[in-house]
Amino acid sequence: MEQLHDNKGEPMLFYVQRKLDVVGNPDRKTWRSVGYAMNISSDDLDLIETGYKADRSPTESLLAKFKTFTPETTMREFVKALVICQRNDVAHYICNWPWEKR
Repeated sequence: MEQLHDNKGEPMLFYVQRKLDVVGNPDRKTWRSVGYAMNISSDDLDLIETGYKADRSPTESLLAKFKTFTPETTMREFVKALVICQRNDVAHYICNWPWEKR
């Protein structure tokens, strides 16, 4: 995801972070909901939240956690987790990306 950019040069990751890093809105599912949908343990999610309090993006930390899986989590699995969490706005954005690598 970090390698994908739009026509203005902005990485897809920035959009996903802006949508999933938000806190304080109980009606919107966030990075934590995606983590639960991907079967990340509560302990690991708590560690990610601790990093968030230290000014690290929880979405970016969650994606880094996915990279430790064998086999590594695919974009398709990530999008399915977004759909499960009813974050169709983010899933739709990813699925309609121009998919050009820089």
